[in-house]
Amino acid sequence: MRSKRRGFTLIELITVMTITAVLLTIITVPLVQSFNLTRAAQGFADAQDRARTLIDRVSREVANSAGVRDNTGVRGALIIRLPGRNGNQEEIQIEGIKLDVIKPAQGEESIDPNNPGVFIDPNTGKVDPTLRAPKGQVTLPVAPGSTLVRYFVGLRQPFQVLTNGNVTDNPGTYNNPYDGILMARNGQRDNLYVLFRAEVQPIVWNGGQRQVNTRFFDIGPDGEPVYDDVRFFLPDGTNPKALRVRNWLNAATIVTEISRFDMIQPVFDRRTRVPIYDPNAANVLNVPRVFPLIQFAPTRMTSEPPTGMTAVRPGEETVNSVKIGPDVYRTNFGAWTDILIRTWPTIWPEQWGFGGRIRPSDNPSDVFAGNVRSSWRKTDQPGVLPFNPYLIMDRRQLPEQGVAGPGYSIFLYDPNLGDERTIAARTQLFDVSGYRRDVRNQVDYPFTRNLRTGLLNDQNLRRWALLWSIDPRSGEVLTSFGIDEVGTVPLPPAALDNRPVAACGDAYTPANDPSIGAGQWFNYTNINQRFNKLWNTWSIPGGLLETSRRDNSQPPIDLPRERFAKRYIDLRRQPQADGTPSPLDPIDGFPRASIVPGSEVVIGPDQNPGPSYGQPVRYSRTTQRPVGPNQYLINYVDQREPNWADWDGTGGGTQGFNVPANVYDPTYYDFQSFVSSVLQPQFRAGYVELNSRFGEPLPPGFVTVYYRFQFSEPNDAIAVDYDTRQIMSINLTIRNYPQTTLPNPQTVTVQGSATVRNFIR
Repeated sequence: MRSKRRGFTLIELITVMTITAVLLTIITVPLVQSFNLTRAAQGFADAQDRARTLIDRVSREVANSAGVRDNTGVRGALIIRLPGRNGNQEEIQIEGIKLDVIKPAQGEESIDPNNPGVFIDPNTGKVDPTLRAPKGQVTLPVAPGSTLVRYFVGLRQPFQVLTNGNVTDNPGTYNNPYDGILMARNGQRDNLYVLFRAEVQPIVWNGGQRQVNTRFFDIGPDGEPVYDDVRFFLPDGTNPKALRVRNWLNAATIVTEISRFDMIQPVFDRRTRVPIYDPNAANVLNVPRVFPLIQFAPTRMTSEPPTGMTAVRPGEETVNSVKIGPDVYRTNFGAWTDILIRTWPTIWPEQWGFGGRIRPSDNPSDVFAGNVRSSWRKTDQPGVLPFNPYLIMDRRQLPEQGVAGPGYSIFLYDPNLGDERTIAARTQLFDVSGYRRDVRNQVDYPFTRNLRTGLLNDQNLRRWALLWSIDPRSGEVLTSFGIDEVGTVPLPPAALDNRPVAACGDAYTPANDPSIGAGQWFNYTNINQRFNKLWNTWSIPGGLLETSRRDNSQPPIDLPRERFAKRYIDLRRQPQADGTPSPLDPIDGFPRASIVPGSEVVIGPDQNPGPSYGQPVRYSRTTQRPVGPNQYLINYVDQREPNWADWDGTGGGTQGFNVPANVYDPTYYDFQSFVSSVLQPQFRAGYVELNSRFGEPLPPGFVTVYYRFQFSEPNDAIAVDYDTRQIMSINLTIRNYPQTTLPNPQTVTVQGSATVRNFIR
């Protein structure tokens, strides 16, 4: 009889368990994989949404701002701390991870002028003592306000360390428990680098005075806030610094996520997942190589030809205005950083004047000082060396080191000696950054002070000198300088006003001047004396015209004295009050210099009868002869002049003057030559003609002239390379760890740009 079975055999149980395990695996693995894929997809979508939202927010905030601070180089850099190969913490400086946005002015500056710094909350209509800055609608026209918005990358918990989980005031410890690259996977809470946004006021009212807000900023040597501290969010173990970091932490909000979002990316070998290390200060390979996942960078503009501003406005026309170049060139955008300017000046002829020998490729019109010279060309004869130099404004070079130094300078670059970065191919002409600094600090004679040492003694270098300054904020190249910026360095104690000044002399006419004797006309220097001497010796036998003619046997040239005997000032030869040569001087000045139209201010004694006779008044400009009382006529640029060797004053003939071959060269001047020092100045830049009527001498006194001198001509070519903070580029990559068994994060990269609409040029 069969016995009744009460259980399963071991083999049966093992078989069932095996089948169950297989079935569970078949069911569970796809379930887990689908969960991972779902979480990964969710993480990807979350990262993409966060990235686009953040880009839109930053772009909108930049677009509505009043400006963005320069964040190139160290200005946008911060130091972060990461574990090295040996486990010790290493500091790494990363650029482009900080951006300071200046908000427009809002609301009323203060409700009580006698108690500044008291503000009303526009939402409640009551005084709010907690407000540190005005609040309300944007004040129009838009101007920079007192609030600064800072985006920066920092450790989520800057005080959190991993040792025993204790939180101290020591620098925090980075912890990425997910990917196992810089550290082993662990079960502690992550502490990643995130993107913060903070609104603070660098300057606040305190006791009725504006002071640096020391809750957030150190005070610099100049008494201003230290905006560009690369360690501002890094505790150093001291209580003051820890307190400042906590203030930043309290004022900031995380605009990425508080967990699972990392803003740095270590560089590692993808096959072995081993990070790459760089040497530290001790030359030990211990510093992990990382790159930031957000970059705030100005937009690069390359070889932009700036637009020349109109040199002469309607109603201010002048003779030979075709030769007047702009003294201001403006690019499309301002807020420049990292600037490189190239200037190709017009070609300088080898010889000047009628019948002068010129190079085969020269335009014949180039050889006259009053004509516009031809544009720069690479070489005088195509395909034949040498190349023509041109000018570069770049970071100042340290010749002993061959590396870029602080500030900008203008260099004459010779392509025959190497490429643009070759130190030996550059000759420094002008320290642009030093000039701007001296102007800002009101240092005496900033133009002369920042010229290359020895430049004034090198006529060949001065021939090439096309100098300029810059206004990075407005995006302008300025090719003119004030005459009051020229002078002897150091400043003589007595030189309070260093403008060129000419003495009028006694108010005598040619008929009654007792000081006119038998001396040569060029020995009489004041305005009235020189006019009287020229008038009296103009057409007498053996006088100026006859002795200056090419052929003394011919009858005197019949030129009316009223046409060429003038009371005038030749600003080319009129030195500064301290004796410094004029920048227009043909021998000791700059051959390319001319006068900026409309910049001149002529002050002289009042010529009109009355109680103010002889008192200093401002003369008015005229373009017509004869010049009347309290008027002047001026040449801003060189004019077209006659052929002195074949000119009789009537437009033709052969009764010209005895002149040297280089009389038309702008760098030639002979004070004893009648043509060079009397007739020719009327055709050259810097000639100022005053009232020259016979019986109307200038009252005793002085004529002072202020003007701006410029170096540019219409055919000069300028190109500017620059980064502009007016258009900020934002490159953002979001790394999201989706809390799955997958070790790799979900990564999304988004790029954007924003134009500062309210930027004040």
